[in-house]
Amino acid sequence: MERNTNLDIAKLSLSFLVIAVHLPLYNGVSDDQAYTMGWLFSNGISRIAVPCFFMINGYFVNITDKTKVRKYMTHLLILYAVWMLLYLPAYYHSVVGNPKYLVKLVVFGFHHLWYVISLIFATFFLYLIKRYLPVSQRMLIALVVGLFVIGYLIQDVVAPRFRQPQHYVVVYRNFLFFGLPFFTLGHIIRRTSFELDARARRNCYIAILVGTVTLLIESYLSLKYKLGVNLYISLLFLCPPIMILLFKSTWRKSGSLVADIANAVFFTHTGVILFLQDYFAGTPNIYLFPVAVFLSIIVSGIVYALNRRLKFLL
Repeated sequence: MERNTNLDIAKLSLSFLVIAVHLPLYNGVSDDQAYTMGWLFSNGISRIAVPCFFMINGYFVNITDKTKVRKYMTHLLILYAVWMLLYLPAYYHSVVGNPKYLVKLVVFGFHHLWYVISLIFATFFLYLIKRYLPVSQRMLIALVVGLFVIGYLIQDVVAPRFRQPQHYVVVYRNFLFFGLPFFTLGHIIRRTSFELDARARRNCYIAILVGTVTLLIESYLSLKYKLGVNLYISLLFLCPPIMILLFKSTWRKSGSLVADIANAVFFTHTGVILFLQDYFAGTPNIYLFPVAVFLSIIVSGIVYALNRRLKFLL
């Protein structure tokens, strides 16, 4: 089966950006300029990764086919259960004797696995919308923007009013205000017929340039004024043109190795990071990052090989 090779390579690159988010390059850096650059990369550029992943899934899921949606959600639920169990040693001591925290973990996911549970709910809700509330593309776009803006306001206006705003991240970084909007954007792109001619391609490049500059400005303001770093308004305008160019690219080859390794890097990188932070405690993240990328690829190769037999790891 032929695959979009550009998209597979992009997925692998995005998985490396996820590592940069979870292993912030500015941690352990004393120089102010280097700290700022690390912040702009980890809490700026790298923040395109998760929205793009949501859009990729929204693009390829046939949301109007009940059978395919059920099969897709079942696969995600199995992945979620398997990886929650595999990461159990990382959070076991936190949930023993604390049933409320256990429920929170199951509902919202451990660390990076929040993405998987959000993807499950985003799929389910978009399926319900398309099946029982048939709306126009414009209404869907309005829904996307509205939900994301609400999440953004909760992040930067409501959450900071609490004593420990970081504990309320699940209130806005979830399937409703983050996952569903970008998942739906991927679906909208798939359902919209257009030719990516020279003019459209040029407009995408301009949008990416403007969106990148805006994202860096937002990221810098989040550093200066201690604002949230999960939801940036610029992501709504930057990620779609990136994905349009990738979806419409024509370089295709057979095989899913790169895409499977990208998925494996996403699932395994947290374990690699926890190992490195324990084994190399006190080492600045700027030095740990390339090691984390390298080890994640190695571990992902092992997971890929195991998955060829087990079929429930990726």
